[in-house]
Amino acid sequence: MQHWIAEPWLGALVVVAALTGIWICAVAGRALAVADHVGIVWDEMVSMWLLLWLLPDNIWVALAALVLFRIFDTTKPAPIAWLDERYKGGLGVMLDDWVAALYAGLLVGVGWYWILPILQGVT
Repeated sequence: MQHWIAEPWLGALVVVAALTGIWICAVAGRALAVADHVGIVWDEMVSMWLLLWLLPDNIWVALAALVLFRIFDTTKPAPIAWLDERYKGGLGVMLDDWVAALYAGLLVGVGWYWILPILQGVT
């Protein structure tokens, strides 16, 4: 896929958005009087940007990453639930989503780079 910005700059933009998100989510949480209000979606957006930047450009990869990310973000398997309880404020809001994105990225990456080639070799 052709990006409108060079890959290193795109990565830098995602990292800046992620780090800025700590402050954005903290300010929004204080303003809404709920640290991780459902209306705060910056954490989900940036986590998906991170996944889409790191994973192969493929619609099925993107859909699988989205579905798995949402599953991990809502079910909060270990250590996501622990991080969610331990870290508060903007960092806590962002951190659990980063780990959910990591889980989703690992599963999609394993599927794309190892399982899919094996299945294609079988047929």
